[in-house]
Amino acid sequence: MAGHGKLGLFEPIVKWLKNAIKHVHHGSTPHPHAAPHTTPRWRGKPLDPHYNFETIPNHPQNPFGSRAVRRLTPQELENHRVFIDQHGTFRNAHDGSLFDSRGSTTHWGRGQSDRAIFTMDPNGNIYASKYQAVGDFHHSTLANGHPVAGAGEIVVHDGKVQWLTSNSGHYKPGIGEMQQVLGEFGRHGVSPVPVFNQIMQRIL
Repeated sequence: MAGHGKLGLFEPIVKWLKNAIKHVHHGSTPHPHAAPHTTPRWRGKPLDPHYNFETIPNHPQNPFGSRAVRRLTPQELENHRVFIDQHGTFRNAHDGSLFDSRGSTTHWGRGQSDRAIFTMDPNGNIYASKYQAVGDFHHSTLANGHPVAGAGEIVVHDGKVQWLTSNSGHYKPGIGEMQQVLGEFGRHGVSPVPVFNQIMQRIL
């Protein structure tokens, strides 16, 4: 043992530390942007009043009649949250895996498509669902009926956003809301250039 010297004794620990540091730089630890944003940043747009009673079956002003549009528990909502990591990649907040919208079933996509529905709250938190069904699960489900800073559809392949729309009958977002979404994307290093023309085609 004496022949190894003090450095020899600590060599396994030094190797372990170097390996741990290497993993930190390669993103194997929790991402720094994984936690929800808690500071208000963007202007919210309220739910269209036409849908105020959509959660009450058979209410005379429920546009879906006997059906009730879902609202989510905090845990269910968290399971739909996605965040943008330090490389501009979209990830599922609940496990850090890459978000991918392929195989989504949405009303706007007319059945199975690449389009997931999404909302962004005034704090900049993004929620997405690969499932949407009329009278059951809508943008208002992801927002729990609260105001949104943005809403529509998003196409993401292997964590990389391809394009998005402002299609949402519940919130009817306009140019201002989509600018806010692009602003949040840009804040996390996602370039709006590949999707800007697609957005403008759908909201002008």
